[in-house]
Amino acid sequence: EAPKYVQIPNGIDVDRFLAAQKRQEKYSILTVARLVKQKGVHRLIAALPLVLKKYPQSILHIVGDGVERSNLEAEAKVRGVEKQVVFHGHIQFEDLDTLIDLYARAHVFSLMADSESQGLVYGMAVATKCPIVATNSSAMKDLIRENAAMGVDEPDNPTSVASAIMQAFEQPLPQVDVHRIIWSWDRIGNEVLRVYQELLLPSKP
Repeated sequence: EAPKYVQIPNGIDVDRFLAAQKRQEKYSILTVARLVKQKGVHRLIAALPLVLKKYPQSILHIVGDGVERSNLEAEAKVRGVEKQVVFHGHIQFEDLDTLIDLYARAHVFSLMADSESQGLVYGMAVATKCPIVATNSSAMKDLIRENAAMGVDEPDNPTSVASAIMQAFEQPLPQVDVHRIIWSWDRIGNEVLRVYQELLLPSKP
């Protein structure tokens, strides 16, 4: 007999993100990731010169740190976009309001990772009304269906990435039922409680 299991995803403090006042900075791009190759931040830097041709005021904000940071800084310089790329480093949980503020000011959130399973960063973007442009992955399916995200099939193609970002610039802010598609900690707690009750309470004959 196949093992029985219940999948409960990670979540975010939805209400805390929803409380942030959206003060969008036009044509700003935010990515939040560990700076390792598989997170694909280099793909955003490669696409940025193409975005700048149409939107010269664009800025790429990078939150996170890792072994690739020096390589990414060098790549930005080689591509001539070092003044349009801001490295914020790692933001500690104690400074969550700083991260929320960056989401609230971003025009587009983008992540060109090789793959992403649950994607908490996507939930944070949705809760701050930030359109998402990211590699097509399992974490994106529901968001694409809700028109909260745009999937990119060719993340290694700078033209495809840039085109998707610019298309997101030109679309209105997503209007979605955040509590329905993003898991809050209250929702996770209730689901965990339900599962334990089913396991521990005697079933009725």
